[in-house]
Amino acid sequence: STQIKNSDVYSICCERLEINAFDFSNAVLEGDTDRAYAILSDMKSRREKPVYILSAVTKVVSDMYTIKILLDSGMTDNGISAKLKMHEYKVRLYKKSIASRSVPRLRALLGLCCDTDIKLKSTSLEDYTELDKLVIMVSR
Repeated sequence: STQIKNSDVYSICCERLEINAFDFSNAVLEGDTDRAYAILSDMKSRREKPVYILSAVTKVVSDMYTIKILLDSGMTDNGISAKLKMHEYKVRLYKKSIASRSVPRLRALLGLCCDTDIKLKSTSLEDYTELDKLVIMVSR
């Protein structure tokens, strides 16, 4: 059959993981634990794997960190876009999100993401406990 069904789309496409990761990262950075847990709960209900969630979050935080360093060094949005091979819209979106964030704060969150990644991968459990702990650690 040449007809595409909803189940076909869901079997080959991931849901809005990148958008959720961006929202989750912002909530964590803002210390908005209620929003962070709501987003995480939504990802849990869709049974997204904790390693995939953390991977997407780490990518977002890494991009934010890199863009912040480049902005602080005087680079323009266009220059950052070209250097990182990232769409200008995404650079502007991240720039807005990190305007009030410091390099040390972003670096610390990136370090926590890396530590959480090690913990997630060193256990055979498929649970979200380490992601919950990440939210708690950052909100302190």
